[in-house]
Amino acid sequence: MIYAVAKINGKQYKVTEASELTVDRLDAKVGQVIDIKDVLLVSQDDNKLLGKEAEKAVIKAKVTEEFLGTKVLVLKYKKRKRHRKLVGHRQHLTKLVIESIDFPGKKAEKKPVTEKKEAPAKTEEKTSAKKVESKEKPAIKKEAKTAAPKPKPTKPAAKPAKTSKKEEK
Repeated sequence: MIYAVAKINGKQYKVTEASELTVDRLDAKVGQVIDIKDVLLVSQDDNKLLGKEAEKAVIKAKVTEEFLGTKVLVLKYKKRKRHRKLVGHRQHLTKLVIESIDFPGKKAEKKPVTEKKEAPAKTEEKTSAKKVESKEKPAIKKEAKTAAPKPKPTKPAAKPAKTSKKEEK
């Protein structure tokens, strides 16, 4: 797996090939391919490039969308002064799709080859026959248990009214 750490608009992002990334607005049009040359680290299995070596790497990304982020509300409040100010803000964002990470010494990635093995027709017939047999079996009816109704809890008797000491005498 190849990944890189790139600096875009003063922020660092960890990127991999074919990943989507949302960054602050870039001066690029939708559909344009941009080269990110400010790379801090590149890693491919045991091969890691840092510092001057990583600066030789180039990340190619395609701009897919420009949009506004979620609204952030800012409330300024001063107690006992009747001062309240509510301000909303939506950040301009750009969505990128990383197409490739190119660097010196890049090894070609091995893609595992998956072969589809077809099962013999006989096994399919057996499994389908078993399913049909299981459906034909009559369902056993469970007897419903009838529970005796629970007695309602009784409330404790009311306490006698308090009497004052004068009334007792």
